[in-house]
Amino acid sequence: MNFLNTAAYLNFPEVPRSQDEQLLSRKSFPLHVVRCPAKNADMYASFLSVLFATALLPTSQNNSSDLSGSVSGHVISDSNTPLRKVSVSRYWWPDGGGVLTDVEGQFVIRTDSPFDRRSGRVALRFSLEGYQPATRVLRLDSTDSVIILVKASDSPWKAPSCPTTTPRLGLGAIGYTLPRGTKTKHYGGDALTEMILFGKYTMGHSWGLNWSYGFPTEPSFFEKVSQISERDLLFNESIGAEYRGTRPDGTYFRWIGTVFETLAYNNVTKDAAIFFDRVIDSLCSTR
Repeated sequence: MNFLNTAAYLNFPEVPRSQDEQLLSRKSFPLHVVRCPAKNADMYASFLSVLFATALLPTSQNNSSDLSGSVSGHVISDSNTPLRKVSVSRYWWPDGGGVLTDVEGQFVIRTDSPFDRRSGRVALRFSLEGYQPATRVLRLDSTDSVIILVKASDSPWKAPSCPTTTPRLGLGAIGYTLPRGTKTKHYGGDALTEMILFGKYTMGHSWGLNWSYGFPTEPSFFEKVSQISERDLLFNESIGAEYRGTRPDGTYFRWIGTVFETLAYNNVTKDAAIFFDRVIDSLCSTR
């Protein structure tokens, strides 16, 4: 079993799947958004983590030396100061997939993924509290990457706790308030999904044990972008990420996510983006 990219429901650019597996066949059927008491959620999450740990481990660990590669470089502030203890991540699950920069801001991160080797590039996320995070698509085996982080007072974005009655998908952390009269549809399959409708446009909220690495890990997510900004996101003790911006055709996208869960829209008009942003900006943590 491998994690799926959030492109599935939201029409992000088509990408090869993790470890080159094909998508599981998707079946849609009615389901109910479940309410899971917060006091039981951690217990269930711990149980499921143990139960699925073996199944969710990457399949690419075949110890073939010709599949290994690395990216190295250094991270500095916008005032040209080396930044230490910057988190440099390929993904957040299942085993962290990241390193910290040293006192000189240097980092080396390795990968044995056949997909990374074949594409020759990898998406890395650089994050440090008090700075705006930066995700960069870097050439595999490059040694001279320079990443500049800019100070930001609004990162991380800390989601407040939800009322205990707030619906949640599965054991997910993302809660929000829908404007009165908002139409939704619900699906099951690879993930529990609530589709939020605005005219012909949709925003998807999905949760599943095979759904998300925690942030967009496919380099193609960052292609065909005219403008993009990022923030770290905290759901109490769970880390998350936010990406928003515009496409070359003038449409809008926004991606909110954490491990197992995403809330996102893509290629929508300004009016639709304003409506969906109203929902996202009501974000709260159900845990």
